Amino acid sequence: MTSTFIEDLNSTSLNSIQNGDIGIPKFIRYIAIVNQSQKLKKYEKIIQDFTRSSFLKNETQNIKVNDKSTYITKLLKWDSGQGAIITISIDKINLSERFDVLIIGSNGSIYHST
Repeated sequence: MTSTFIEDLNSTSLNSIQNGDIGIPKFIRYIAIVNQSQKLKKYEKIIQDFTRSSFLKNETQNIKVNDKSTYITKLLKWDSGQGAIITISIDKINLSERFDVLIIGSNGSIYHST
């Protein structure tokens, strides 16, 4: 699986936000399972950029809860009360990639996964 899939997933999710399907986004939970440790930082950046685009601004707090060679978990907070939790980990058994995003808004939520 290439980064094209995550880009398509992010684009679909952002379109739902921009169309007003869920109202104002309030919380994002994003989980990515990757197949190589070198992809941890790459997907961390892609997903952080996605959350910033979703909330239309940079976060005021970016807390790295855990950062090891097998996974990264971060909590991002905005001064407007919005938040995101991001987890990127490595699948060392199946060597597959999967993505799962949940966005909760003021009028509903959307969920996309592979």
